[in-house]
Amino acid sequence: MDTKALLKKMGGQAKLAREFGITESAVSQWVSNDEIPKPWQKYLRLAHPGPHWDVYDEHKAQAVRSSAPTPQPNP
Repeated sequence: MDTKALLKKMGGQAKLAREFGITESAVSQWVSNDEIPKPWQKYLRLAHPGPHWDVYDEHKAQAVRSSAPTPQPNP
């Protein structure tokens, strides 16, 4: 689950911005970067617990694995 889908599952960008007293553009930046900053993840995980976080974590882990350089064999 990407960041946009996760935020939608929690009520949407506008709702979360109001809930946490931050701008909608700040939350929109999370979507653009496909990354929720770690400090905000802590708050969101407490305020909106559920299995959607497991799916999000797997999405992020897969993104890291796919961006890792492929080891090259020694000649």
